This record gives sequence, structure tokens and C-alpha cells, in this order.
Amino acid sequence: MPIGVCGEVARLREADLRDSPVHMLGDDLPQAIARLRPLLREFGVL
Repeated sequence: MPIGVCGEVARLREADLRDSPVHMLGDDLPQAIARLRPLLREFGVL
């Protein structure tokens, strides 16, 4: 299952989490949803 972070945390902690398995989705909600959908498909959730 992918782990995604969006919102202010994604912007503030992007550098800290860059080499982790966490996917940074951004702090713009429509953009975050657009980035999340392919991840969910890749992992067979959608």
C-alpha cells in the first residue's frame, strides 16, 4: 500500500522524506489527487 503525504506537511518535509518510501503529493489538492490515482492503480487499489 503506498503512503502519500499532501498539504503543508508535504511542502515542509519534502527534503526530509525524499529518500523514503513516502510519496509526496504536493500541497495543491487537485494536483495531489492526480498524483495519487496512478499510485493506487499501480498497487492494485483502484
